Amino acid sequence: SVIYGQGTALTVDDTGALYWTAHFNGRFAWANQPDTFQAHWVYRDVLIQKISPDGALRWQHRATGPYDNACTALAYQGGLLCAAGQFKGRLDWAGWRFQNAYQQHYASYVLALDPETGSARWGRQSRAIANNGVVGLALSQGGVALCGTFQDSLDWRGVLHHAQAGAEAYRLQLDRRGQVLSMVTGRGPGFDLAQATTWTDDGACWTVGTFQDSLEWADSLLLTGPGFSSAYLWRQPPTPKKIKAPPAPFTLVDFELIPSPNTDSMYIVLQAEQRLKYWQLYNTQGRLVQQGRSGTIPISSLKKGTYSLRIESRAGMGIKKLVVP
Repeated sequence: SVIYGQGTALTVDDTGALYWTAHFNGRFAWANQPDTFQAHWVYRDVLIQKISPDGALRWQHRATGPYDNACTALAYQGGLLCAAGQFKGRLDWAGWRFQNAYQQHYASYVLALDPETGSARWGRQSRAIANNGVVGLALSQGGVALCGTFQDSLDWRGVLHHAQAGAEAYRLQLDRRGQVLSMVTGRGPGFDLAQATTWTDDGACWTVGTFQDSLEWADSLLLTGPGFSSAYLWRQPPTPKKIKAPPAPFTLVDFELIPSPNTDSMYIVLQAEQRLKYWQLYNTQGRLVQQGRSGTIPISSLKKGTYSLRIESRAGMGIKKLVVP
């Protein structure tokens, strides 16, 4: 009853449960299960299943759309299950919808699924005016990496990448919440492919593939090959973590308050090298009543009482009590 069916990818979780996916035309039934799925006799739907270590079906989801769809890669790591592949026009999978305006060409997608239920957590997709696809997928504690090929142009994160000729390679990195971290392309005058990718424990990312004539990865690494096609292996080192500068040590500075003999003002007196930045005057309720940058504090408009004066200087902060008689 199945016109065409093909298993395409599988992965195993920490408990030994198996996840596998296939695409099919016509009808699809599995291991005498009562559910039978019906797809178009020409266009393909995608099916994903979770199988327990003893062979029992835990859950299954069917991904549907009006045109051809495929899942080419599955990966599990640390409680996250990801699926990636291609679709035309529209793809509805586990409550998530992917949509591409160019229905005659393939767009790429990656979908994060809950391993317990198969429901969608998040999804990301490419936008392009010519075919593109996902070939390799890898997970780590640091994120999600996928690689593939594109023709003409490719947009995964709001930046359009143009091809030089034939097919070009790309590699995309996301964090475990689906936010794009980086995208790099491998371009050359011939047919270029990125066919698998993986992470190392230190956060480096490896990619393997083939190219014709020459290949420039990430606008910096140039590879050349004398034959019709050559294999390559590329390692991108881990992104250096930003080191936060330690906070400046807190310094409490001393200063003097001197009344003006001719005006109702007070003068802030600091040592010359400390240099005043600003001052703030608060009442007993903690409300800011005055502030300034000069060393003069007018007190004629203040009510009688006790105030707290806070100053900020190049050397640190200072606090004094100010009494208005």
